Amino acid sequence: MRLSSILPFLDQEDIKEVVKKIKNKEIKGVKLVTLYPFLDKEELEELYEAVVESGNKRDIYSMLPFLSRSKIEEIYDKVQSGELKGLKEEAFIPFLGRKKVKSIFDELLKKAEREGDDFDEEDDLDDLADIISDEITNGIEDMVEGIEEMVEDIEEAVNKAVNKAEKK
Repeated sequence: MRLSSILPFLDQEDIKEVVKKIKNKEIKGVKLVTLYPFLDKEELEELYEAVVESGNKRDIYSMLPFLSRSKIEEIYDKVQSGELKGLKEEAFIPFLGRKKVKSIFDELLKKAEREGDDFDEEDDLDDLADIISDEITNGIEDMVEGIEEMVEDIEEAVNKAVNKAEKK
């Protein structure tokens, strides 16, 4: 049985222990994305820090639906300023608050007024849609794979328990 199959049945203290062991590299082979639904905001933000240190950009993208809006805006600001490299600003848009999106829009308008914009609305919107779609799809595929593994393990455990009960 895999560790991921028992996650839904653990209490918060046990989940915190798993996160700690992953951060300390004491546990291998557990996909971080399988933990996200079971973590509270504080634990997820702590795990985010470990993911940033590891340099795994894909894990950052897959965390976005689970992080607080303020944390997402903080990460976006780091990406925009160049402090956090290798992430695409566009992927954050669906997870930012209305005020932040409006602020970004206003800045882009000001920039276009000052410098002009080689804005090809259709191409830019298609590119943005592709980026967002790819990142969300990758995150969902990872989550589905983790859930499928958990279901397989649970089915296996149930079958063993039924077989054992039938023998008695």
